Amino acid sequence: MSKALLQRGRRHWLVAAAALAVTLGAGAAGEFGLTANSSLKPATGASGTAPGTPTGSGATGAPLAAGAHPMKFGLDYGSTLMNESPSAVRTSLQDAVTEGTKWIRVDLPWETIQPNNAQTYKWGKFDVVADTAQSLGLKIDAILDATAYWDTTAACKRGSHDTTICPPSSNTDFAKFATAAVRRYKARGVGAWEIWNEPNIAGNWWPTPNAAAYAQMLTTVSSAIRGADPGALILMGGLAAVPDDPATGYESQNRFLSGVVGIGGSLANVNAISYHPFSAPTPPSLAGDFADISGSPDNLLRILQTSGNPKVQIWITESGDTEYDGALLPFGTKATAAQLQGQAAYATDLIKTVSTNPNVAADFWFADQDILPAHLYWGLRDETGKARPVFNTLKAAIAACGCSVS
Repeated sequence: MSKALLQRGRRHWLVAAAALAVTLGAGAAGEFGLTANSSLKPATGASGTAPGTPTGSGATGAPLAAGAHPMKFGLDYGSTLMNESPSAVRTSLQDAVTEGTKWIRVDLPWETIQPNNAQTYKWGKFDVVADTAQSLGLKIDAILDATAYWDTTAACKRGSHDTTICPPSSNTDFAKFATAAVRRYKARGVGAWEIWNEPNIAGNWWPTPNAAAYAQMLTTVSSAIRGADPGALILMGGLAAVPDDPATGYESQNRFLSGVVGIGGSLANVNAISYHPFSAPTPPSLAGDFADISGSPDNLLRILQTSGNPKVQIWITESGDTEYDGALLPFGTKATAAQLQGQAAYATDLIKTVSTNPNVAADFWFADQDILPAHLYWGLRDETGKARPVFNTLKAAIAACGCSVS
């Protein structure tokens, strides 16, 4: 999640016909002439079954909830783990295990690994994260992002106080970093490689989003990853759910994806796109951001299918709600009991919504714990480590789904 999005209330809109369509099964897709993503292979009867009818079994053999399909669930940690001690990393990652998720999402920042030049690497901190996750049976979605200072443009250095949000001056240099990371970690717990984060907002792609430029980066880096590991799972960088708003540097997820797929071959090596719908206080089952997956007229699934990319999956690599249940700034005040229960209820609705949409292959909750300096109050735990009601609610929802697989 970008700081820019945290500093304002996310704008969400209901799509008129989507309130019902966002029950989000194949029926919603069919309404617009689409079919469910064939690469997900949902269990027989994964949509359209009678309420209460089990539809198969998950990895543990537990019955799937009605309408659910096997999918990946994860917990998002951002870049926090690389600042923790080895014992603290293990304690933090135990939350993902307890929640019943099989995946975690963490930053693998180029500027941290190669802070000085293209020849030397500092892998130590991420080694701890990768090895600990692997020992706990967790797979990692590693976000390749944060341009190294030495590879930023002169214009970026003059114009941005945070050069990590600028695209690299050389996609080839970035691809070399990605190649080195894949070779080091492909057998050490990293299960997916996500190329950048929220490139459709200026807060993560300075000075303004540029789908064509991102497509060129994606093509170069994904090709390098595929060369280093032919079996790699490669994700397009997570798209922020925002409206078109040039004044604030936002390009909607739909427009940006259309621009990327308009560059021939940009998704040739990509297994999935990533998406970040946040809708609180509107529950996901009624929210336009979630309908935009496959239930709205101009949805992400349609863009993929009509551009010749029907097998590219859709991963939700950030989702969740603050302790204030969608309330706006200022943050830092004590949440009410009703707000905490609202956050918990959001988690229950989220899991039901995504697990009954056969076009969603994965969902990651943002985040494990609050980070006060960044005004991140989205955690299952507060800044002291105390679990909120949402901690047990999310765990219960994933267990009830019976559909968490690795």
